[in-house]
Formats: sequence, structure tokens, C-alpha cells
Amino acid sequence: MASNAVAPIVLALLYQALSPSPGSPASEYQRAETACLALTGCVSLLAFLAYAPLPALIPKPLPPAPGLEDESLEKYLDMSVKDFTNLDLTTRLAVNARLVEKGRTPIDAHWSTYNEDRGDNDRLKVRGRAQITIEALKTWIVKQLTSQENFARLAKQVKEQRAATRARYNMEAERQTMGDWIAGYLDDAGYDDWMEHPDLYKMMIMDAFPPIDAIDGELTDLDTQPQLEAFLLKRLKVLDMHSGIIKEQLREEADALGTFSKVFSITR
Repeated sequence: MASNAVAPIVLALLYQALSPSPGSPASEYQRAETACLALTGCVSLLAFLAYAPLPALIPKPLPPAPGLEDESLEKYLDMSVKDFTNLDLTTRLAVNARLVEKGRTPIDAHWSTYNEDRGDNDRLKVRGRAQITIEALKTWIVKQLTSQENFARLAKQVKEQRAATRARYNMEAERQTMGDWIAGYLDDAGYDDWMEHPDLYKMMIMDAFPPIDAIDGELTDLDTQPQLEAFLLKRLKVLDMHSGIIKEQLREEADALGTFSKVFSITR
């Protein structure tokens, strides 16, 4: 690192500038030594202050996954696809891990149609569920990156897991459902000219999902641990970006609701 090379040079120059002429008594070098120690202490203090907020940014551990007996597994197996998809990520992962342990097929989440979400006002709940999912994913990523054992295990399994997951889906049907949902939302939310301005809407989608992998028509290459680490760090950055947007939207909605409540109480 550049700073590791510059710091010794700066300290050497400072020591040389404040040192007496060669052959002077050892006591006369005290000024230079004290200055170097003081500079080192100041740098360390500034580094401590700069990094002090970082522990608070690490996602807090999520509640433990629910205990799953055979009876409760059946409850999840009897759920509709939409109801299971709407469960929090921690529960869904726990259920599927238990199913795999028992040699059964995991339950897959699926996109619902926009009209289904709009019909039961589920669209209004998406933001809250998304925030919970983001925090769960951030916690999971940090857990992988901060444990050599977890990261090594993930590196061995990630490509096989991704292939197995995609094999369970009809990917063409999933793409169609996702595209229909997006188009349905745009029509309903006032962006019904999306077909006239393709570049505009392409740009808006790309801005919402900045690339975290080379744009080459291929899935992310995760053959090596450095590639996997870089991918997870970039994914974490995008999750942080969207988490901030969601929190700001929720704050604005809360402020608007508070203003409405005040106006309503005055006019009563």
C-alpha cells in the first residue's frame, strides 16, 4: 500500500530535520524522538477515530431461524407459492435447509403477477419485506466474508448451488413473469410510455442495478476465491445503496403521514 511506504519516509525526514549533528550526545536526540512518537500517536488516533463508526455499520444478527419439526414442515409445504415467497428470507432458508436434510425438494420462491400484488394490496408491503431481505442478505454476506471457514465452504459450493437452483426453474417463464410484472407496474404507476422511450427506461433500470460483473452475456465467473470475494463486496455495496433509498422513502412516508395527522386534528 502507498501509505505503508510513505509513512516511514515522512518519519525519517522528520527525524533527520530535528536531529542534532552527528556525534552529538544521545540526550540531544530526544527532541527528534519525541516528535516522531507524537506524530505516530496522532496518526494512530486519527485512524482510530476514522474507523470507530465501522462496527456499527456491520448488520446486526438476525433472529434465529424457527425450529422446524416434521409437523411444521408440512405447514410450509401446504402454503401457496405466493404465501411462501412472502415469508422472510431467514425462514425460507431454514425451511429449505431442513427439506434438503430430509432428502426432499426445496420450495422455490416465484414472482407473482402485478395484478395479483395490486389486487390484495401486497404491492404496499413489498418495500418492508424488501428491507428485511436486504438486511438478511447483508448479514449473510458479512458472515461469509468474516469467516475463513465459511468463505472456503461457500467457494467450493457456490457454482454447484447456483446451477442446481437455476435447474429447478423454468428460466424463460420466470423472465416472462418478471418482465410482465415490471411492465404492469410501469403502466399503473404513470410510466405508460415505456414502449416509446426504450433508452430512457433501459437507463433507469441500469442505474437501479449497476453492473457488479463484466457485461459479457455470461453469468458471473466465481471460479476463484478472489472473484467470489469481489462479487460479494460489490453486491453488498448495491444492497447498501437500495437500503438507504428504502429507508429514505419510509421516512418521507412517515413524515407525510405525520403532517396529515396534524392537519386532520386541526380541522376536526
